[in-house]
Amino acid sequence: MSKPRGPTKPRGEYAELSAQLQGLCMTGKRSNLELRQAKKEAFKKVINYMTLGMDMAGLFPMMTSCANLSPDDVVLKKMLYLYITHYAASTPDLALLTINQLHKDCQDQDPTVRGLALRSLCSLRIPNLLEYVVTPVTAG
Repeated sequence: MSKPRGPTKPRGEYAELSAQLQGLCMTGKRSNLELRQAKKEAFKKVINYMTLGMDMAGLFPMMTSCANLSPDDVVLKKMLYLYITHYAASTPDLALLTINQLHKDCQDQDPTVRGLALRSLCSLRIPNLLEYVVTPVTAG
């Protein structure tokens, strides 16, 4: 039997999405519009696999950093919030890191973004979350 030479690339949907998200998190030679479209397509794939039952929790850091690079895209925020609320219970440490971004989005000028952020913040199933939720709820 011959052994493969050199580093082997992992195969499968998960590895493909991981590599795609890592590439999108870095600034490249794409225009802003092309970058947004590529991010939306990658996020759609992640959400699709997530709804099919595949575990996409390992992509949590890449998903959040990739979405934070496009702060004014409401569609990306919607998909990110869906992803965060789905995996918050299984990765509570990483979900706590997103609370700061959700707080900022609760103070956004756009009422759609504020509502989505508040709904997502209240939907996180993390122990001891009440102290983080009280401020945005009372601020209105």
